[in-house]
Amino acid sequence: MSATMTVRVLDEETLRWVERSVELEVGSGVSMHIGADAYPGTVRKVSPSGKTIWVSRDRFHGTPGANSMEQSRKVGVYVPQHETQPALWGKYTLRKGGVFKESRGCHYLSAGRKYWQDPSF
Repeated sequence: MSATMTVRVLDEETLRWVERSVELEVGSGVSMHIGADAYPGTVRKVSPSGKTIWVSRDRFHGTPGANSMEQSRKVGVYVPQHETQPALWGKYTLRKGGVFKESRGCHYLSAGRKYWQDPSF
């Protein structure tokens, strides 16, 4: 089973933003956005309809001493966790525009793993 997410990417030829569809399957890497921050995660389960997915949070092990803002020094690995603990997975449902959002808040998903913490708070 898979789910389809809509993402916006910059078309290099026309220099315009275009929408593309990305297939998410169990094991796909995603980012959970909470305000201005982004945390890496892994898709753990996809509903038969593809309209609901469950995601577990990953840990990021990066360059010692580098914080999440130092992009040039941010080298590391994403380590999935909670593979066998469904109670710790977040539930995201498909909304208008092809975006997956958490049902109890304003958190949303994007394709690909990212780790970013906004230092202005």
